[in-house]
Amino acid sequence: MRRRTSQPLPIGRLPKDLRDVLEHAQAQGWRLERRNGGHFMAYSPNGATIVTIGNGTQSQRRQVLADLRRGGLRWPPSAPA
Repeated sequence: MRRRTSQPLPIGRLPKDLRDVLEHAQAQGWRLERRNGGHFMAYSPNGATIVTIGNGTQSQRRQVLADLRRGGLRWPPSAPA
């Protein structure tokens, strides 16, 4: 059984645009798990949505962002007031 942790995962090797989205997702309560082969699984805070994240092309990264937003991710982050 995998140990669940709230510590940030090493997402530093991902493209910066995807890394920014995943860091923001973690701040919103999404849980990330690293899988074999370098992929990540993102689980929404309510557990209803699971998104597989790879280090793919720009169009694949746009699809990941769309999937995360459908799952409840608030993006882009609102500017500080």
